Amino acid sequence: MSPKKVAPKKEGAGGGPVPRRRRSGAIAWFAWRSWASFPFPSAQDKPNPGKATHENKPPPPSGSHFSYWIIIMNSSHSSSGKKVVVITGSSSGIGAEAARYFAGQGWRVAATMRHPEKYPRVFEDKLITTFKLDVTEPDNIGPAIDKIISEFGKIDVLVNNAGYGVLGPLESLSDEQIRLQFETNLFGLIRVTQAVLPHMRLARSGTIINISSVGGRMAFPLFSVYHSTKFAVEGLTESIRYELKPFGIRVKLVEPGGIKTDFGTRSITKVNSAPYQRMIDKTLGLLEKASGRLPGPQAVAKTIFRAATDQGYRLRYPVHHQPYFLLNSLLPDLLWRRFLESVFTAS
Repeated sequence: MSPKKVAPKKEGAGGGPVPRRRRSGAIAWFAWRSWASFPFPSAQDKPNPGKATHENKPPPPSGSHFSYWIIIMNSSHSSSGKKVVVITGSSSGIGAEAARYFAGQGWRVAATMRHPEKYPRVFEDKLITTFKLDVTEPDNIGPAIDKIISEFGKIDVLVNNAGYGVLGPLESLSDEQIRLQFETNLFGLIRVTQAVLPHMRLARSGTIINISSVGGRMAFPLFSVYHSTKFAVEGLTESIRYELKPFGIRVKLVEPGGIKTDFGTRSITKVNSAPYQRMIDKTLGLLEKASGRLPGPQAVAKTIFRAATDQGYRLRYPVHHQPYFLLNSLLPDLLWRRFLESVFTAS
C-alpha cells in the first residue's frame, strides 16, 4: 500500500511565515480601507465662502480633504504640541487669573483685551501672548481670531469671559447703557463664538466655556439688565450644546457666585436715581462690605481649567454659589422674595 500523500502547507498557513509581499499588500489594503472609512467633513461642514466673515479665504477644492489635513498637521506640530486656549477679557480679574493658571499647566494662552498696550506687564509668562480684541467691535473680531490661528495653528478652548455689570434701576437706564451691556455680555460672546466655530468644526474637536454667573440663575434688585444678559447666555449655551455635539465640540458654563474681583469697582457701571437712591446706596454698601470677605478669582480659574479638561458633556460648573442656590432651592418663593426685600430694600 503506497503511503498517503500529504499536501504541503501553504506559506502563511498553520503558523508558517507570511511572505513580505503579502504583508505589504495587507498593510496597503488596511491603509486604503482606513482612508475610505475615515470620518472626513462632508460638504456641509465646510465654511461658506459667501459668508461675510473672516472666512473669506478660498475654499478647498471640491471633494478634497486638504483643509482637514492642514488643521490636523497644525494641531500636531503647532505650539510644540501644547494645547491652546483663547481667553477674552484677560486684563484683570477672572480672565487674568485664568490665563496664568492655564499657562501654569503648560498651555499656550492667547489673552485678549481691548487695550493690551495699557497692560504691558500684566503677564510675564512666555506661554501667554496678548492680543487686541474688543468684543463690542465686530470688525476686529475676525482678524484677531485669524491672527491667533496664524500664530498658534489651532484653538482648543475658547473662554468667553469678557463682561461687566450695570447697577441701577431699569427706569433710569439709557438706551446706550442697555445696548452696551448687551453688546459686551451677549452679542460680543456670540460674535467671538461664531468666529472660532468654523476652525473647531473642521478640526472636529474643541471646547467653548461661557462665563455666566449666579446672576444667570436668579435675580437681585438693580441688576435687571445684567441679569438679562446672563440669563440669555445660559439659554444660548444650553441650546448650542446640542447643535455642536455632533462635531465633537463641547459647550460649558462656569457660574461664579460672589468673587473678589474689580467687578464692584472698575467692571461695574453705577447709575444713580433719586427715587431709588436709598436702595442703591444700601446695595453699594452691601457690595463694599462683602468685598473684604469674598474669595479671590483663583477658584474660578481652577474651575474653568477643570471644565476645559473634562472630556464629558457636563453643562454647568458653579463656583462659590452655595448660599444663594441653597436658600433659593429651600425657601418657598414667598419667603425667598421677603428675604431679598429685607436685604436690599428694608430701611
